[in-house]
Amino acid sequence: MISPEFTQRIPVAVLGAGTLLGQTVTRLLNDHPWFSLAEAFDLPAAPAPPEGVNWTPGLAQVEQKYCGASMTSAYCLSVLPDGHSIEWDRHYADHGATVVAHAEDGRNAAGFRLTLPDFDDGAALSYGRLHATPNCTTVLAALPLLALHRHFGLERIYITTLQAVSGADLPGYPYLVMADNVLPDLIGEERALERELRALFGEACTFEVRSARVPVKVGHTLMVEAELRHETDAHDVVETLRSFAVSDDVASLPTGRRHPFTLLDGRHQPRPGDLADLSAMTIAVGGVAMRRPRALRMTIVGDNLVRGAAGTTLLALEAIVRARHPEVPARKGR
Repeated sequence: MISPEFTQRIPVAVLGAGTLLGQTVTRLLNDHPWFSLAEAFDLPAAPAPPEGVNWTPGLAQVEQKYCGASMTSAYCLSVLPDGHSIEWDRHYADHGATVVAHAEDGRNAAGFRLTLPDFDDGAALSYGRLHATPNCTTVLAALPLLALHRHFGLERIYITTLQAVSGADLPGYPYLVMADNVLPDLIGEERALERELRALFGEACTFEVRSARVPVKVGHTLMVEAELRHETDAHDVVETLRSFAVSDDVASLPTGRRHPFTLLDGRHQPRPGDLADLSAMTIAVGGVAMRRPRALRMTIVGDNLVRGAAGTTLLALEAIVRARHPEVPARKGR
């Protein structure tokens, strides 16, 4: 039970703390106004961290456990690898924890609720112990597309994704595999993006996706072509995205942003290199053009580790806690 004064932060456990996403989650938990990292779990067979990895400050002070050990925290962020997550997510939910998972396992499994917190109904988050956030590329695509779908209606969407190597987590690709190279036909990524977008949009839209891994450290790039239901022009699309705002409830969450998109209109923008000048929870959109009155093209770039994964998972947990404990303090939306 959280006190009305909210004088103590809520203990949170992290499953997969030693992964690249786990490190990102624990970094975001440092100095979080609501949460504190209380427990860190990894798989018994988790590989040792690569030499030279700088562990997140604060993690060294937390007891390291293997999955299966007891958990005392009521809330858990799970970033275990695909194929290893669902067993432990269910295990700790069965023992009373509310789990927000990022792995593909939960997105397709019975008992998990797929949540995109920027658009989700807060009341629906007040129940259930198993929640899953979408694939990182799905998050980056779905947010601007849902904003446009609400305004113009979307019918057919074609997406080409250029995905950073950090999306494959540690230990990553060998240098000689990725240097001066592109790995096309990421079939699993393509199918996941199509499947999850259909789950979020329903039968209103059709999706076709091509995906490739590119030698970029952080930042996924999505090149989008979409057929709109209603005619418009590029100016209207830009202004719709620029003015789009999430609900007051989401904007008041610690990780929430009232205006989640930044519109860039420079030549060859947006690019992964542009992310260094933006909040990690911001999605950059540019190259907006109408090839025909209903044929839109644009480019989307976002931080795959934070906005695409760890930050969205944390935002979902914040929304769950707010739905269950309205007394937690609001923050003025940024």
